[in-house]
Amino acid sequence: MKKINVGLIGFGLSGRVFHTSLLKACDHFEIKKVLSSRVNEIRGALPNTEIVNDIGSILNDSNIDLVVICGPNVTHYEQCKMALLAGKHVVVEKPFVSNSKEGEELIS
Repeated sequence: MKKINVGLIGFGLSGRVFHTSLLKACDHFEIKKVLSSRVNEIRGALPNTEIVNDIGSILNDSNIDLVVICGPNVTHYEQCKMALLAGKHVVVEKPFVSNSKEGEELIS
């Protein structure tokens, strides 16, 4: 089975503890890129992962299959929309969006 290549946005508590742990526990996923300023923490937890400083590095990479969004809540809608428009599969943390209009737009 082909591995699912992951781009992780955010490496705070949720990205570092929950998402990274779950993704590393399953052989079907490989975290290829992380967007975060927490360089030393990423290098310690994911030494073979590329650290990027802009979302385009993840969204424009044709090898990235799945984008996991776990940055600040106020960025979820915009980043989720960008990832979906880039043709990526997306996992987004709660809160999914700030209002129902944004949620309905992303779902459609």
